[in-house]
Amino acid sequence: MKRQSDRLEDRSLNLTGSFTKAAIIFPMMSVLAFVLFTAAFFQGTSTLKSLFFVSATILTFFALLNALKIALICRSKLGRTNRIFDFLSGISVKNTDSLMESLLDTALALIPECDRGSVAIAVAEDNRIWRFAAVKGYSNRLLDLRVNPEHLYPVSNKVQEIERVWEYNQLMPEEIKRVFEASGSRDIVRSLAVGIGRDDKIIGSFFLDTTKDVKFSNDSKRILQSLALISSIIVELNHSREKELKYRKEAMRLLLSILEARDSYTHGHSERVARTAALIARKLGLKEDEVNHTYWAGILHDIGKLVIPENILKKPGPLTSEEWQIIKQHPEHGEDFVKRFTALGHLAIFIRHHHERYDGSGYPDNLMADSIPVISRIIAVADAFDAMLSVRVYKPSLKIEEAIDELKRGAGTQFDPTVVKAFLELEEVIKSRQNKVV
Repeated sequence: MKRQSDRLEDRSLNLTGSFTKAAIIFPMMSVLAFVLFTAAFFQGTSTLKSLFFVSATILTFFALLNALKIALICRSKLGRTNRIFDFLSGISVKNTDSLMESLLDTALALIPECDRGSVAIAVAEDNRIWRFAAVKGYSNRLLDLRVNPEHLYPVSNKVQEIERVWEYNQLMPEEIKRVFEASGSRDIVRSLAVGIGRDDKIIGSFFLDTTKDVKFSNDSKRILQSLALISSIIVELNHSREKELKYRKEAMRLLLSILEARDSYTHGHSERVARTAALIARKLGLKEDEVNHTYWAGILHDIGKLVIPENILKKPGPLTSEEWQIIKQHPEHGEDFVKRFTALGHLAIFIRHHHERYDGSGYPDNLMADSIPVISRIIAVADAFDAMLSVRVYKPSLKIEEAIDELKRGAGTQFDPTVVKAFLELEEVIKSRQNKVV
């Protein structure tokens, strides 16, 4: 049996029925009450005057009740709408699991009949195996479960109400049923289920469950339908972003391979600089997207050397002043090069400034201290460390202790001292280069 509060809540949330009726009745009653009050005022006999006055008072009372009803419905609807806007405003580029957890929290907050829920999504492109990305009200054991979607409730892109839950549970393989029951599914009375779509196929599902003997309102079903649509759109966008990132990485690897083909010194150098720079960035507490930018800017920091003549790049002796001026142009060439690619343009500024010096005596713009982008300052340290440990045709490599001493001496003049300090705390990087010459 529903509690009285549940029944009142259901009635107050029926927008299409109660709100419409209240909105029509309120002005009608108000007008009629006004007419009766006017008639009572002008009516000569006391009996009719009293009758009109009592009737007008009763109508006014019911008019006020309908006005209150409209206010309650609007407040309830506004509360739900605000929760939806809170969710939408909080959407950012997240991993799939945290996105699904946010969606599930929102669904349970907006649909009062449900007290538990889960979201399952496909593990791989073939869609044969699903996993649970988020659960609420169940044991986290479900998060480790891998299941064929055929063993779950049947889902489509329309919300379905599942009433004979126990029948579906009996169709599950025994080992999966045991996990569900141990996770807390024994007392589920009924459920709502709707698919999450991508590329015109179902790749996941919302499952909202209740342990109470209640009926789901049409309002609740419409809310879940809307949330499923929102989640499908976001999953599609995230999938497109993943494909974009894949193509972007392939493009950057291709550019790097072209550079390495021209300059044998560059082979392996850019990868080592990128890995070290990313570790420094994480050590400094940069956000994860900034760490990724640091890595890929490190990969491409020397890409401007593609336009430097080979006879200068591979010259066995010291460079002339004219040749040195040409070499010093490679950060600007690199910036111009990556700007041509929409997917790489955000890295351009870091590549341009990776040869600036902390004291302002670097190139190409003589920036100093914090006016140099922090990612460029990080790459400068990682680049210099790897260069000092590398053998070149015109110089031998330094020992690792000598390279570390050079970084310490350059802190505050050539290098950002905070970046140098963070680098020196990366014991795994230093140990990995111990006694290794490249």
